Amino acid sequence: MKMVLRIVGGLVAVLVLSGAAAFTWAGSVADARLARPHETHRVDVPVPFPLSREEVEALTQERAQGLDGGAEPLDAQELTAIATQRAQEPPNTCSSRATPAWSATERTWAAG
Repeated sequence: MKMVLRIVGGLVAVLVLSGAAAFTWAGSVADARLARPHETHRVDVPVPFPLSREEVEALTQERAQGLDGGAEPLDAQELTAIATQRAQEPPNTCSSRATPAWSATERTWAAG
């Protein structure tokens, strides 16, 4: 009986050691594959940022000057269209307004 237990114990020990070795090997192979840089395609999607209060006021004033008198308030549809149009403009064409930029050190959006 002791002989059978020794054989079974030895087989279990070999199985556990081979499983640990296989796990270590698989982990090192996965780490090696994940350490390589993977190329992906880049797509620049224009994101229409909401217009600031100052921009809405400036647009209202521009509209008032163009209509010779009182200006109607801009509705949400018009504001969305203007924000989308500004998002699709190339970055250097609109120097009159600041574009938001992400500051990784400050973790905030800053005008720049």
